[in-house]
Amino acid sequence: MPSKDLMEWVSDQLLLLYVLKIASQKKPLVITRIQKIIFLAELESWKKKVGGLDYAFIKFNHEPYSSEIKGDIRRLKKREFIRCIWPNRAHFLLPDGEKFLQQVMPILERNKDILDVIEEVAEIIMKPKFEEMLSDVYSRPNPLYPTMTIEETPEKKYLLSRETRPRDIVSFKISEAEAESLEVVLDPQLWKKHILAEESVRNEPSISWRKSPLFSD
Repeated sequence: MPSKDLMEWVSDQLLLLYVLKIASQKKPLVITRIQKIIFLAELESWKKKVGGLDYAFIKFNHEPYSSEIKGDIRRLKKREFIRCIWPNRAHFLLPDGEKFLQQVMPILERNKDILDVIEEVAEIIMKPKFEEMLSDVYSRPNPLYPTMTIEETPEKKYLLSRETRPRDIVSFKISEAEAESLEVVLDPQLWKKHILAEESVRNEPSISWRKSPLFSD
């Protein structure tokens, strides 16, 4: 499985935060529902040749599952952009996550086609009878193994992979400089180094992500 490049990694983080923002407004968003929204949005975006989502999925416990999403959620929790509340394990954006997403909206708005796909899918998935729609989706051919449907795919076999992404897909619109700056803001370890370096220069606490050069007020 090819690893993601920086722009793919950053676009996934931004779109994951966008999913959490729009879907959690409708009802509690548990991890399985997050996985389903992103899986179906990515599947639909491939059909429309729209780039932005680059998660790999396998079939696990009869459902689409991406360990990459789980890892990204863990990372965003460490950055205190999102939180999970027990006992229902609902995920939602924290104030810093909301502010960050607001700051990167100009980048997201350049990629309105993928936002539209996510919004359409989220609207369906958050409805009470969404399982009927999923049944129809699972009856489609597996993009990696066209001789079997998604439902027929054996456990732990891939459902979506970057290797089989359409070659004529439109890339997510983000510059290299933007991706590099956002990597520092999104990665907890890089952000910690950035804060320590700032404190060392300024000799004063710097606790807000907004002090990044990209997001200065």
